[in-house]
Amino acid sequence: METLHMFLALGRAKEVARGEEATYDEALDDVSGRQWFRKTAPAGPRSIDAAELASVVEFASRSNRVCPKPVSWSRLYAMLLAGSADRSTSRIPPPPPIHGTEWAITSSAMKKMWLRDHLEWADRASMLGLASSFLREMPESDWFLD
Repeated sequence: METLHMFLALGRAKEVARGEEATYDEALDDVSGRQWFRKTAPAGPRSIDAAELASVVEFASRSNRVCPKPVSWSRLYAMLLAGSADRSTSRIPPPPPIHGTEWAITSSAMKKMWLRDHLEWADRASMLGLASSFLREMPESDWFLD
């Protein structure tokens, strides 16, 4: 059986795992000293369009980009949640974007992985095109850079 690996902040584990069987096995430490856990759960459907997913991930990494800044990322996340509700999908959404005090103590690498989790979820929920359009139309000033 395939597994889906996602990194979760300790405080968000219960929030994300509702309604799904999951185990939290391997503890990982972020450079900030914060502890993260690798979540192992049954994999969802494969990527609908692996080439498009790779293209969006590459675009989001171009020019030292890490992820959208919190306000833009929250708008993207809300749009994806609304789209998933409109499509009557039963998929459990990824954890919310990093914001507030978490933003300052989370490394760039973890932020990139968090964004990738959102993009992979959008792909499985048939909303990668929506996420791609949003990110590609976002002004450069709305990106957090490394």
